[in-house]
Amino acid sequence: MKLSAKNWFRKISPLEEKIGYVFRNKALLEQALTHRSRSVNGEKSYERLEFLGDAVLAFIVADILFEKYPEKSEGELTMLRSALVNGSALAHVGSKLGISEAAIVEKGLNLKNPPTLHKLLASIVESLIGAIYLDRGLNPARKFVQRWIIPAITEEKVVNNFNYKGQLYEYCQKNGRKLPVFKVLRASGPDHAKKYEVVVYINGQKMGYGVGRQKRNAEQKAAHEALQKLMPEYPAPGK
Repeated sequence: MKLSAKNWFRKISPLEEKIGYVFRNKALLEQALTHRSRSVNGEKSYERLEFLGDAVLAFIVADILFEKYPEKSEGELTMLRSALVNGSALAHVGSKLGISEAAIVEKGLNLKNPPTLHKLLASIVESLIGAIYLDRGLNPARKFVQRWIIPAITEEKVVNNFNYKGQLYEYCQKNGRKLPVFKVLRASGPDHAKKYEVVVYINGQKMGYGVGRQKRNAEQKAAHEALQKLMPEYPAPGK
């Protein structure tokens, strides 16, 4: 449901009910949801709030992870943070919040195009964090992050969000190695609960093995194991 102008003066909008936060300054919420296509020269779009929200989000996530995992190294914490604040992870949060229904965009913007939609969702999540920070300060912004961003910390989600496969390709290109080759050893189980076993080879040598309910997850795990063999200092994923 698109929000009409009069809805900005309601005490609680549908999106506020969903995110569990009520804005004192409704104009901030409106700006946080407004795409450049509906603004004048981009001046009242979410872009500035997105810039602020990105910085606030990075700080809050780093602070929470620092407190939550005192035993983890700087590298491990960096990887966890990257997995939580990348575009894919934020777009997933935006989808759960139903942001596409509240976004203020021109009808010509094709939200059926996945990259366009994902960019919009991720951007608005960050702009909402920036708007909450401006509206009431750091503590409410932290509560939002604690409720909607941090719960993604599980081994499966972190592996899914962090692109180990991409890092492995980059490592091989920079270090004069042949590009990695991923092969499915076997796929077992019923269709609704498949288990994939994947091996990655580099220069014909087996370098990593991974298991997952989706092929891409198994590939990510195999790529991560390969990275650990190639770079012994490479950290393990957070659990």
